[in-house]
Amino acid sequence: MLLVQPGDATPFEGPQRVLLPLDGSPLAEEALPVAQLLGQLLAAPLTLALALARDEAPEAAAEHPLPAHLREVAGRLAEAGVTTQVEVRSGDAARVI
Repeated sequence: MLLVQPGDATPFEGPQRVLLPLDGSPLAEEALPVAQLLGQLLAAPLTLALALARDEAPEAAAEHPLPAHLREVAGRLAEAGVTTQVEVRSGDAARVI
């Protein structure tokens, strides 16, 4: 989603951020090249977001493989020159994102 504020402001003026929610599926990761390109073109940091089920036990969430996978993806993006961070939160994906 690209959000541009209405009014006289020039689009893409000021700080920009790219948010990419991922769930570990191959379909979601198809958006990585586009997110990487946007991060590079806008010189904007990229946040990889993951929502874990709220009812998941804390110890199970700590051992969940997806946060480690996202950190690996973030490392590859950093090597490509994109400042990347990983956000992992518990709860409903629609609310977390």
